[in-house]
Amino acid sequence: MRRRRENFAEKLGTKEELKAFEDYQYFARLHDNAVNQTDTPHISTTREMNALKALGKSNCQNAPHLLSYWEGSMPAGVDKQAMPGGFALIMLMNKLPGESLDYNTFWNKTEETREAIRDAFKVALM
Repeated sequence: MRRRRENFAEKLGTKEELKAFEDYQYFARLHDNAVNQTDTPHISTTREMNALKALGKSNCQNAPHLLSYWEGSMPAGVDKQAMPGGFALIMLMNKLPGESLDYNTFWNKTEETREAIRDAFKVALM
């Protein structure tokens, strides 16, 4: 794969041109996702559902429990930003006490605190 990229870079002329082409491909995929319906969930959504189901089966007290979910086609008129006919998934889960931990919240904590969070997750998953 690397050799193919290097050959392609030679044809384009410079690494900057290759980077520009890769950026173009990435944004073309984003555009395609924004203007075309999909009938399947995003891989991140699938992974979240699977994790919630597994944690619920093991009765984990440190993660939300998936109470119910609905998936289907997005009806027209529900949301101005939604694509009518596109895939929709609504998950209903309980809310846990404490601080929400998203990507930015986690990485804005000290290394010591992040390590304590990792250790707590290890204990919760055991």
